[in-house]
Amino acid sequence: MKKNSYWYQNIKKENFSSISDDLYIDILIIGGGITGILLAYYLKDSPFRIVVIEKNEFGSDMTGSSTGKLSVLQGLIYQEISSKYQEQDALLYYQSHLDALLQAKTIIEKEHIECDFQQLDHFIYTNEKQNIAKIEKEKAFFIKNNIPILTNLPKDLKALCGFGLSNQACFHPLKYIYALINICQKHGIEFYEKTCAYSIKQENLMQEIVVNNHKVSATHTIVASRYPLNIGFHTLTPMLNQSITYLSTSKSKQINYQSNCIDDNALTKRPIHNGLLVGGFGHDVGDKEKMNQDIQKQLQMFHKEDIDVFWSGQDCMSGRILPYIGYYFHQESYCYVATGFNKWGMTSSHLAAKLISDLILHKKNRYLSLYNPLHHRHSLTKQSLKRLIRHSYLGYINYRFVTTKQDHQLIDGKVGWYNGKYFGLAFDEQKCLYKINPICSHLKGMLTFNCIDRTWDCICHGSRFHIDGSVYKGPSQENLEVYSKEGEDMKITYITLDQIDFQEVDYRTSLYESVKRKGITIPIKASIIHNRYYCKDGNKRLSIIKRLKKEGIDKKIAVIATNDGSTRSSECWNPRNTH
Repeated sequence: MKKNSYWYQNIKKENFSSISDDLYIDILIIGGGITGILLAYYLKDSPFRIVVIEKNEFGSDMTGSSTGKLSVLQGLIYQEISSKYQEQDALLYYQSHLDALLQAKTIIEKEHIECDFQQLDHFIYTNEKQNIAKIEKEKAFFIKNNIPILTNLPKDLKALCGFGLSNQACFHPLKYIYALINICQKHGIEFYEKTCAYSIKQENLMQEIVVNNHKVSATHTIVASRYPLNIGFHTLTPMLNQSITYLSTSKSKQINYQSNCIDDNALTKRPIHNGLLVGGFGHDVGDKEKMNQDIQKQLQMFHKEDIDVFWSGQDCMSGRILPYIGYYFHQESYCYVATGFNKWGMTSSHLAAKLISDLILHKKNRYLSLYNPLHHRHSLTKQSLKRLIRHSYLGYINYRFVTTKQDHQLIDGKVGWYNGKYFGLAFDEQKCLYKINPICSHLKGMLTFNCIDRTWDCICHGSRFHIDGSVYKGPSQENLEVYSKEGEDMKITYITLDQIDFQEVDYRTSLYESVKRKGITIPIKASIIHNRYYCKDGNKRLSIIKRLKKEGIDKKIAVIATNDGSTRSSECWNPRNTH
């Protein structure tokens, strides 16, 4: 099974260089996802010098891991907006996203972009009785505003209650943005990958941005990244929540519609070329209580064939429901932000790019007031406020109370406490053991281990780190402290007793009971000579394994093979070798 996003399968992309010198430009776009690239497209005929930068590769974050849906039917968004604001705001939200959907269609047709675009019906539904009233309330919004709906659900949807809209769409997001990049390059727009913006400083009417140890001075700066940079005291950090969704594809029979379930599994479906895309069973980043290790098995139930691609996507959820699109802090700053698209970034990105381009080009836009980041900037829904409090409690208090009884055991994804420090243990794909400091380098929240993506995640603000401690997804820009790394010459191997030479010795009864109950929790340290293992540390445990074998109890023997000269297993990970 492939772990990269389906959209990366069998697609060619251009490689771009990184910024290697100071720049003085008119417009800097930070973020090489669909929003940033669309913004460049809308500005391509302007007289400005425009630069687009991306920390990793273009489209590699939310765009490349999305479902690729374009729709105005977005769960229960209209009743949520009507409840917190006014119904006319919900209607304006609908109209803005309808315009965005039409913009996408127009661009694809005008530029002859081949991106598997297709229009189809989109349904939302529930299979739980307690959610029927929510579906009916959402349906009432459309009926009241004379928006035609579909009431006949597809038979294979097997829904208790639901409705749909016609003429929604889906597409291949990476084919789409790569085509837009080519168009923009022909108009002189510059693109740089592996280029990270670290800070933005306001200097008179210009912004100075530190980028890859260089300085970029720009008249207009647009932060179009999933998690926007803070500018002085101006921040959206408490207003945003990071959410993970797990996605899969198979060669199952193709459906002719797309759908979203409003129940807890948040199931989403859409057709792909010769197959089916299914997603759901998500959770907030770092929320280990809601993480399910059997997600692949649960998604498999909705495929008639074996899953061939499995990956996760990450969305930025707005605490005020509405995305933040417009001036970051005040109009004279010429600094803009676009974020908080919830789970509908492919559609919202079109309206965001159009709105910000209109601001830069001094054009009127009827949606400016609705999405203005300065309006209701720190206004959270009750649900978002509860989530913020819960996440802060877990990340700064609850997760710090680690179990100490098993801290000396080698457990993948273990967080423990030793000698006055927290530590986290995890193996990479080469079975190399990394021991890291599991305190987030952003704002010091306690990390948890995501056993599905195999990352260290922070529930506080959504930072994620690779097993080797390097930043996977921000807002953190600093890698974790790595206490130790056991290299490829120290892989964990499981062997039988007759494969290792050791000296039989006496041992304590308590150690015997521990090994009998748990097995070997800290691997035996051994050297390899002519394909045979020779024990350096662990003779007592091997003696117990020999006794257990005579008693008819087979236990696996975990071995770390090393030729570094040290003799104690405990030197591999510092905690004392105790049972």
